[in-house]
Amino acid sequence: MYGTRSAGKLSESLVQDAPIPANESDMKRASKQPEEMRAHYDFSKGVRGKYAAEYAKGSNVVVIAPELIKIFPDSQAVNEALRTLMRVSGKGTRVVKAPKKQI
Repeated sequence: MYGTRSAGKLSESLVQDAPIPANESDMKRASKQPEEMRAHYDFSKGVRGKYAAEYAKGSNVVVIAPELIKIFPDSQAVNEALRTLMRVSGKGTRVVKAPKKQI
């Protein structure tokens, strides 16, 4: 028992309790995964790998300021402007146009 004596009396507020032992089943409960898919998930109309090819290509997303969208309405306009800037600035030695995406 831990405590201090004050005027010959032991202070009970400083008594330290023993730690409560952890129950093994409580520890396992948090990490247990359900063995089956829940019924409310419906993947019957899903297509496996539908976006895999596009994802594999990768992409760079750039947010354009609203006032520039009038001048550069799509990625083709932005890319052409950047290629022109690259030529004018002399930063690029060779410009290769990206193939057009088929939609």
